[in-house]
Amino acid sequence: MTLAPPVHHRMSASVTGRLGVLGLCLCCLSALGCKDTPKPPDPHSLAALEAEGPPHTPNCRSWDALDDETLPALPDAPHMAAFEQVWRTVGSKHYDPTLACLDWPALREQYAKQILAAGDDTTAAYVAINELLGLLGQSHLHATAPTPSSTARARDSGPATVPINVRWLPLEPGGSERRAVVVDEAVDDHASGIPRGAILTEIAGESVDEIAEAAASAVEAHAGRSAEGAFMIAQAIGAKLNCPEDGTKRLSFLDPTQADAERELEVACFLPEGERISLGNLRNLPTTVEWRMIPAEGPNEQPDAAPTGLKVGYLAFNFWMLPMTERLRAGVDELRKQGMGALIIDLRGNPGGVGAMSIPIARMFLREGASLGVLQMREFNQEFNVEPNPDAFDGPIVILVDEGTASTSEIFALGMRDAGRVKIVGAGPSPGMALPSMIETLPDGGLIQYVVGDYHSGKGSAAEGEGVVPELAVTESRADYAAGRDPVLDAAVAHLRAAGPDAPTPSN
Repeated sequence: MTLAPPVHHRMSASVTGRLGVLGLCLCCLSALGCKDTPKPPDPHSLAALEAEGPPHTPNCRSWDALDDETLPALPDAPHMAAFEQVWRTVGSKHYDPTLACLDWPALREQYAKQILAAGDDTTAAYVAINELLGLLGQSHLHATAPTPSSTARARDSGPATVPINVRWLPLEPGGSERRAVVVDEAVDDHASGIPRGAILTEIAGESVDEIAEAAASAVEAHAGRSAEGAFMIAQAIGAKLNCPEDGTKRLSFLDPTQADAERELEVACFLPEGERISLGNLRNLPTTVEWRMIPAEGPNEQPDAAPTGLKVGYLAFNFWMLPMTERLRAGVDELRKQGMGALIIDLRGNPGGVGAMSIPIARMFLREGASLGVLQMREFNQEFNVEPNPDAFDGPIVILVDEGTASTSEIFALGMRDAGRVKIVGAGPSPGMALPSMIETLPDGGLIQYVVGDYHSGKGSAAEGEGVVPELAVTESRADYAAGRDPVLDAAVAHLRAAGPDAPTPSN
């Protein structure tokens, strides 16, 4: 059966643009090897350090006892105060007090010279700051340069957005060429007039390929992976789709319904719907929860998915915010009343949020107690323990992931997988951006996002870097969306129905 891609499982472009990345991200260490397999060398050990790399301490010392007041004063420069705050914040709040064995005071002096040389060149100064942060090789560790205010910019942006969702996808199955593809042609019942599968080429006269190239270059600068690059490209494009209420945005695209003819359309903007929730610097996020029963088998059902009578429920939400918990619980309860025998939890495009929310959500699906993993902070460890719930839904569960499944979404997916409760389905891994982080404003108006913890699942797996890798990998491309297909959702439904209602339930 071919299922139309759900419209509401992705956050709107307006939210994408101002969100950055929420919460928590991970690195996938294999827990499947034999016991005799030698443990991989610690990348922070002295043996793993490159002799010609950045300065390191000879004994991998902790910087907890460092007295910043004993360090030499830095020279005056337009962005020196911002640099100093970044250096101090990371040095005092990063979960690893050794900072990967880097000689943090020596790096302060080294990069202060670059900040001084940059003068009032904001771009050059922030390139140097992010180069310093890149030495730690982690997500959620980035400085954003202050954006100069301008009447034109303010006039062109705002809280509303164009009613489309865009992903950076291969043009053909298995192909290497990727473009910005419209995967949802309408959001919250607001139609854009742009067909699904269209290639977005310009936003208000600005080249989408150039926007993507700039975002990809920033990821490549710290050796990020392709999934992270696709995530950041979608974020950058989403920011450009912001517009004022009652405004419009001029978009150019290649129309798949007209042999990829070039078209231009003035699209009306809309204010994203949903209950508004604020968290720290993120204000008035429009939160949505969707649940429904997947339709019974139709004429396009795949051959290996013979009718089983299994009723499959579908659950999707766009953030992890604690006030959403009761809405999710209500959705699961309603699906169970309708006879749900299996469930698909769609975390595609969900960038994360509050990590603690993963515990009550997991409890809806775990009859036995389990641990979703451990969060290592600088001064303590916190375990994500889930208490037993004898009334939990115990049918088969599939979690859908993509390059937009980040932070708390990765923690939940990885923790539930390692608890033996779910199967992961997707076209590729999540971006591997799961470390908990904070955001602060810098003296020059810029922002610093910095990590404060490290996460590993109950089996020691981590999503930072490698992401959550699908156990059932599905080929996905622009051609699917142009044809009205959602191959990942189709594959999940086929897997559940092929297994049948009597398939053994994964157990923790």
